[in-house]
Amino acid sequence: MAPLEPEITLYHNEEYQEQDIDMEAAVPVAPEIMASAVPVRADHLRFHELPALELAASLIYEGDFTEITTAIFSLLRWVGEHRHLVAGPLRELHLSGQAHPRGANSGRHLIELQAPIIKMGA
Repeated sequence: MAPLEPEITLYHNEEYQEQDIDMEAAVPVAPEIMASAVPVRADHLRFHELPALELAASLIYEGDFTEITTAIFSLLRWVGEHRHLVAGPLRELHLSGQAHPRGANSGRHLIELQAPIIKMGA
């Protein structure tokens, strides 16, 4: 089974944290793999389909991972300024390939940040 692109990271914390981050790393797989996959739930591997986002705020970030926090805060500020609430895990799609080749944090990356949102009062 060969993973497809992009790599995806999901952040489940409800507030920004520097440590003890509840996150999930994911890769897309071909539909025929999902159709034939035996439901697996283990500490290290789980097959599941990400739900489509009904409404999302997103932005494209280009730069170093060490500076991505600024982009995340910009996205979340936009959500609040436009009277929306985050309604699920923040998604990070690594559009330029592998997120941390050989464990490196530095270098230029192209990343789409997606925040599922709902209108305040909805």
